[in-house]
Amino acid sequence: MAGPGNITDFRNKFTASRSNRYLITPRGPLTQNLGVDVQHMNLFAKATSVPGTQIGMIPVGYRGRIIKFAGERQYGEWVIQVYDGTIRGQQNTGNIRKILENWIELTNSSLEHQVRLNTASESPWEVAWFDTDDGYGEGTYGDFSQRFLLHNCWPIDISPIDLSYDQADAFSEFTLTLAYDFHSYPVGPVSGGSVSGGSVSVSSSSI
Repeated sequence: MAGPGNITDFRNKFTASRSNRYLITPRGPLTQNLGVDVQHMNLFAKATSVPGTQIGMIPVGYRGRIIKFAGERQYGEWVIQVYDGTIRGQQNTGNIRKILENWIELTNSSLEHQVRLNTASESPWEVAWFDTDDGYGEGTYGDFSQRFLLHNCWPIDISPIDLSYDQADAFSEFTLTLAYDFHSYPVGPVSGGSVSGGSVSVSSSSI
């Protein structure tokens, strides 16, 4: 395959995604019961990642050779790095870490030790990002050309927050780790969504 003939051709044809242009869309208990919307999550979410994809391998020996067959699909965990902040105007109830702790409480209550195995504490989350051909700052889902939908997310770990007199020029932060069943890649344009929150309906293909 022949490459671009000169720098102008390369500039006109090149496009790539930007790792610092992303949008995290929380849904489920976090938005319905605990008062966190898309704006809040993206205000405090410092960093995240696009989930990886792995397939197991089944090796079978045959006449001195190893034949490799596809095994089971494997899904890891999803980690979000979060600033320890408080939603303005909600000083008593709007601390983001406290809200996430309440989500864990919905999953497994600390006093009653009531474990909820249904979807009451689970929700689909979406991470979206865009490439250099997309606009930025319009605040709609249509701005983002790449999207992953993570199905049945629920929190399995909220990391400690390190406190120290020696720490300077930094805000407190922690990591949120979510388990999920599988992820899919939404197909077609997303309509009706914006960074102000609300539910968004998408068609997707499982991957």
